[in-house]
Amino acid sequence: SGAQPVLSAGAFDVASGAFVDLGETAQTMTNLSGDGCVSNGTLTASGLLTPGGIDTLGTLTLATDTVLSGAELRVDAAPDGSCDRLVVHGTLSLAQTVLTIQNEASLSPGKRYLIATFPPGMLSGTLTPAFATASKWMINANTETGELSLTSRGLLIMIQ
Repeated sequence: SGAQPVLSAGAFDVASGAFVDLGETAQTMTNLSGDGCVSNGTLTASGLLTPGGIDTLGTLTLATDTVLSGAELRVDAAPDGSCDRLVVHGTLSLAQTVLTIQNEASLSPGKRYLIATFPPGMLSGTLTPAFATASKWMINANTETGELSLTSRGLLIMIQ
């Protein structure tokens, strides 16, 4: 308790099934990836955040209050609608955070990509799409269900 931040140097990869206990401290990580769990503290991510890792679908669980400040959330996606997921068990604050898609050609119109979950009502800020076909997609934040998803804008045809 009360320890100084020690995780801010370089990239940090949480192995599948591994748990990182922050010891009730506030930690800042510049790059975070993996398929494990970070818990017991407050986490600020300011660089690249890749749930599952690059080119690997996975889930990164953050059992912490989490701030993504100037971060890039990079997600892998599959044509069937599955994608990397960030699961947050505390508050989720987004400040100047962008969403990029690692394999953008795999996005399928008509599919819903669930990119993050959080406790209902515990989201603040917005996530900005920053990829080549971003104008064809929209980010939906449902604070009542605690879901952040990516869906295609679609096409509307009106017949009179």
